[in-house]
Amino acid sequence: MQRFGSPFAIRRYDRYGDVYQWKEHSKYKGFVIERCYDGTQPKACYRAIDHDNDVIITGEGLDQVKSAVTKYILEMIE
Repeated sequence: MQRFGSPFAIRRYDRYGDVYQWKEHSKYKGFVIERCYDGTQPKACYRAIDHDNDVIITGEGLDQVKSAVTKYILEMIE
């Protein structure tokens, strides 16, 4: 799967993605946002997955992943 987001968020996702669990956090512009957890401890990593295009949209915080989702949608429209 391709990654979309800031270079920092993508590197963090690559470290956390397969190691920790993901729980649904909220919905935003048609995407389900998930937060990373180590057991009950939340981690500073969020994702939204575009299953149709095999893209993981990442952000280190909720505001950052929402911003990345907005940028991703605008790039898909162009």
